[in-house]
Amino acid sequence: MKPQVFAFAWYPSEAEYKKVLSICEDKANLPDTFADWLQKAEMGFNQYSGLPGVKVVKIDVYADDFLAWCKANGRKVDGSSRADFANHKLTLKIKSGEIKL
Repeated sequence: MKPQVFAFAWYPSEAEYKKVLSICEDKANLPDTFADWLQKAEMGFNQYSGLPGVKVVKIDVYADDFLAWCKANGRKVDGSSRADFANHKLTLKIKSGEIKL
């Protein structure tokens, strides 16, 4: 049986995290620093990755790409959109064969 696959929005650097924070409407819901975000993100990623039948994929989120996607899709720049953007990118990676199930 194929695992359930989930996208996990991932900020690849402190600079990129700061850019994302600067554009998000819900920045108050995000950790203030990259170090705090990274600690929380690693815990969450490890927790979900450890579940049986689940494959969790880190999806790099770049502020410019995310903002362009939000504008093109008439979306707010918030947590719901970050999750949907990561899922969109995951779908593209699966379709292209970059990620095997």
